[in-house]
Amino acid sequence: MNYTHKEKAYKFFSKLFFANPIYSLVLLGKTHQELKIIPPYPWPGDPQIGERIIKSDLPLFLKCCSKKITTNLEKKNDLKIYYEIHSFDWINDLHSIGSDKSRKITRQLILTWIKNNNSWKYFSWDSGLIGKRIVNLFGRFNFFCSSANKEFKSLFFSNLIKQIRHLNRIINFEATGP
Repeated sequence: MNYTHKEKAYKFFSKLFFANPIYSLVLLGKTHQELKIIPPYPWPGDPQIGERIIKSDLPLFLKCCSKKITTNLEKKNDLKIYYEIHSFDWINDLHSIGSDKSRKITRQLILTWIKNNNSWKYFSWDSGLIGKRIVNLFGRFNFFCSSANKEFKSLFFSNLIKQIRHLNRIINFEATGP
């Protein structure tokens, strides 16, 4: 894949600026602990995939949430898996089960992701992934967060607000399509 000069410059400066620990501090601020409005989310999940996540793929999910990756385009298969995990599309599959166990696992996966992606990373903080992640988190908020404790909610909202603030800052600067 050929990158334009703008794309190369953005990639270079984003790694230099956003990966700086000070940038993570800049994204902090006052956060709320509840959503006032929860948007409707009409897309169903697949209960078979949800069951697979719970029964056998949970270690893979936890590993992928925590594995530090680079955007090596030769690893397209890995990137597809990482995209699915970092976009949080899997929340819909766990939601389709609707059990307390699936709620707890959803929170566990979210906490693992936050622990390993709390500050900017080139791939997991891509604007498209952040947007998709926000849609999935807001759309299934009642499923995983209504029974969560205050500690989870605090970590969740703090990280979510950081991502939204980052997205707000970079949305006009990222390289776009042709």
